[in-house]
Amino acid sequence: MRVFVETNFILELAFRQEQSLACEQLLQLAETKVLQLCIPAFCFIEPAEKLRREIPDAEALQNRLVKELEKRRRSEGFSEPQQHAWNEVIASLVKDTSDAEQRLESIRARVLQCADVFPVDAEVIARAASLEAEDIRLQFPDAVVLASVMARLEEDAGLARPPSLFLNRNSNDFDVSSVKLALRQLHCKLITRFDDGLGAVQAGLRVRSS
Repeated sequence: MRVFVETNFILELAFRQEQSLACEQLLQLAETKVLQLCIPAFCFIEPAEKLRREIPDAEALQNRLVKELEKRRRSEGFSEPQQHAWNEVIASLVKDTSDAEQRLESIRARVLQCADVFPVDAEVIARAASLEAEDIRLQFPDAVVLASVMARLEEDAGLARPPSLFLNRNSNDFDVSSVKLALRQLHCKLITRFDDGLGAVQAGLRVRSS
C-alpha cells in the first residue's frame, strides 16, 4: 500500500499535535515496510522554517518572563511557592523548544530513511503555477505539493499498482472537488485526517491478509 503525506505529517510528529499518534503509527508501518510512505522533498522545508520562526519568539517570551519574575521577587508578598511556579514555567518553555528541535531532527532522519522522497523539478514548478492560476485555486506552496504528488503518481501510469492514499490535513484548500477529481483520475484517494488515514490503511491491510 502506498501512502502520500505532506508537510503536516512532519509538523504533527515534531510538535506533538493532536494527530501525532496516528502519524507515529503510520511511520512505524513504513519503517517495517508494511506500507510505502511517499513525501515531496518540498515538505521538509516548512517544518524547519516554522521552528526557525518559533525559536526567537520562545526566547523573547522567556526573557519577558525572567524580567517579570525579577520584578515580582521584589514584592513583599512574593512567596517561595510562587518562585517555584515561575521557575517551572520558564524551564518548561525552554525544554519544549529544545525538545521540538530534537524531535524535528529525529523525525526528519526517520522519514528520510524509510520514505520515497521525490524532488521538485522545473516541470513540477510549472505545473504548480498553472494549478495556482486555474480552477484548482491553491496557494503556491500547496500547489507545489499537489503538483509533486500528481507527477509521482503519473510516473506509475499503466503499471499494475494498488490505489494510493494522499493524507493531508489542509482540508480548507485540498478537500475540494477539483483536487479530489484530479487525484481520483490517478487512482489516489484524498483523506484529510491522519487518524482516518490510519484507519483506511489498517482496513486495507486486514483485507489483504484475509
